[in-house]
Amino acid sequence: MRRILLAVIALLCISSRGQSSQEEKHSGGVQNPARTSSFGAQINPEEATEAAEAAIVFQDMAITDTLDLKFRGKIKEVCQVKGCWMKVALNQDTEVMVRFRDYGFFVPLDVEGKEVILSGSGFTEMISVEDRRHYAEDAGMTPAQIATIREPLKAYSIVADGVLIGD
Repeated sequence: MRRILLAVIALLCISSRGQSSQEEKHSGGVQNPARTSSFGAQINPEEATEAAEAAIVFQDMAITDTLDLKFRGKIKEVCQVKGCWMKVALNQDTEVMVRFRDYGFFVPLDVEGKEVILSGSGFTEMISVEDRRHYAEDAGMTPAQIATIREPLKAYSIVADGVLIGD
């Protein structure tokens, strides 16, 4: 029943975008294929929801739920070692951790602040202290900052099949 409810919410989010999508197609950013970089599987940007709509879907997900999502947002942070993960803002207070399917592709290290459309499997997970410290090290945090990480963290995550990054 929960999966059906999540699917209905996701469909409502997608259908609510129909009216504004024509205006956004002419606004540049990730809508203009000539001004984007594609990584992983090819994705169609036209059906992507806004990050704030994806945040609502994530909030309603249990730890055991997985749902296919496609949304647009702004890149907050990228792994500075090899681009093997990134964090995307869902709203002012919430972000999603993005990793890439089977480590089949990575993103450039200098895409922080750029617009992105991503498509993949979204879920909620508990990130261990060890993994949090590893991500902090990849992000370039100091040993003193890393040492302050002492508890696991409930986080929204997505394993992306493909991403489009605005140039």
